[in-house]
Amino acid sequence: MSTDTIHSLAVNGVNLHWLDQGHGHTLIFIPGSNGDYRTWANQLDFFSSKFRVIALSRRYQFPGRFETGGSSTVEENCNDILQLLLHLHINKVTIVGHSFGGYVAIAFAQKYPDFVDRLVLEEPTVFPFIMRRSFNPLQLIPLFLKDFNAARSFLRSGLKGIKPTRKYLAKNEYNKAKLSFVNGIVGHPLQLHELNPVMRQGLDDNITTFAAESETAFRYPLTIAQIRSMQVRTLLLKSDKSPRWFAYICKRLNQVLPNAELITLNASTHWLHLDEATLFNSTVGDFIEKK
Repeated sequence: MSTDTIHSLAVNGVNLHWLDQGHGHTLIFIPGSNGDYRTWANQLDFFSSKFRVIALSRRYQFPGRFETGGSSTVEENCNDILQLLLHLHINKVTIVGHSFGGYVAIAFAQKYPDFVDRLVLEEPTVFPFIMRRSFNPLQLIPLFLKDFNAARSFLRSGLKGIKPTRKYLAKNEYNKAKLSFVNGIVGHPLQLHELNPVMRQGLDDNITTFAAESETAFRYPLTIAQIRSMQVRTLLLKSDKSPRWFAYICKRLNQVLPNAELITLNASTHWLHLDEATLFNSTVGDFIEKK
């Protein structure tokens, strides 16, 4: 199918949108917060030459729009993906998830293991390794004792990224919200014009969804025991320049998941698939085709 053919499905009270390209074993690409199907533009042609590729916009992501009072929990996103796969009559997929999309991906694989062949998790925000319930600095005390720099970097991401972004969104100060989100997640000051154009486009069109996702992201009841019981073959990808808490989560997942491997890419930000598309594609492609 043409890459400009956008499909849609009304499911669970929202509209999902996706691109569908290529043939063969299905790969579904799940974006993180402030992303959408367009974030995978540099992956579509490469992977659709061998596989069927579905690049997804999750609930409320472009071309959808956030609705006041809308919810975007991990569980709701998992249910959306299940309904999408049933609608498309797909019974086995490889899931590639970035950031919050990676959290959704591992949660989906734990809930519905029979649907998932392999997992690729690009700096997934699996918050149970950091804290539970909501962003609360006091919950970081155990992490400070285990990995001081990871805890400090997460505290910075919360105080410089999560909390001010939500505050600015409540005031409809969208440019300030976008800037605080980027500075909190990238880990060093950036101006919006310095961003990768695809990332900037995603921020422009999806920043209003962040309040709903960030409010509930810590609450999904995924336990270490559940993760330890997962048998799915998993590739973990991290950048050597992202805030340290991303690397900490990847390291812990690598320790807990029985069939995981961890690879570090020399990417300049948390968006590895944008910063180093060629290396990302070849690394993921080799993993998917490995016997």
